[in-house]
Amino acid sequence: MIASGTNLSLAINQGGGTKNGLANTTVADFAANPLVVPTGPVRTSPWITRQQRKLLRARGALAVGFGSFFNASGTFDFERSTLNLAARPRP
Repeated sequence: MIASGTNLSLAINQGGGTKNGLANTTVADFAANPLVVPTGPVRTSPWITRQQRKLLRARGALAVGFGSFFNASGTFDFERSTLNLAARPRP
């Protein structure tokens, strides 16, 4: 069996635990507080700049092969998030 992956990424923004003895489900707000990561001579900011929300995302490309019997490849993109929507009354 041979498996390979390219352009794999994982984004997690989940809240949990306690803060000052109380349950805390607050997630990081990267729009208000950008995260800067030193990546060698250049400092970069991750692409997580959307509004504050719970997020679990995985994406990339995979290739799997079992000898010359079976080969498959493709891309995937999974996302699970929480988004609050509000309805406006009709004018």
